[in-house]
Amino acid sequence: MPTGAKLLGAILFAITGALAAWIGIPGLPDGRQPGLLIPIATLSGVYFGWTLAGSSVGTTLRQSLVLSLRTVVLMFISTMFFIAGEEAYQRSIKLRYDGPVEAVTDIANLMIYFGEMAVQPPVLTVMFGGIVLGAIFVSWAGRVWE
Repeated sequence: MPTGAKLLGAILFAITGALAAWIGIPGLPDGRQPGLLIPIATLSGVYFGWTLAGSSVGTTLRQSLVLSLRTVVLMFISTMFFIAGEEAYQRSIKLRYDGPVEAVTDIANLMIYFGEMAVQPPVLTVMFGGIVLGAIFVSWAGRVWE
């Protein structure tokens, strides 16, 4: 059932994901296009903001901070998974793998590769700000509209 906390969580974490992806683009290797990075980060923010942060609003600020931290971590992991999957797909089209098993197992390596590029101070600052603002405002919305 839609609630104000779910809606606010989806909006705030979508903004957090999009802004973190946009700020992380300069950290990509030379010649690498962002592709679907911003839409995937935004959609993961909408999904996890709605299902995790908005649906399980904490009663205290500490609980809300933990829920927001969990939301941002899962957003990061899912975004890295989809970006790595897309890269593995592009590499398999170019016949860089010997078989499908090698392509699937390479997704984990690509997640680590892209994750290392994403862990930059500006991106971490945006994600930390999203955690704090998400916890405050989603908790507030849960108290006001429920």
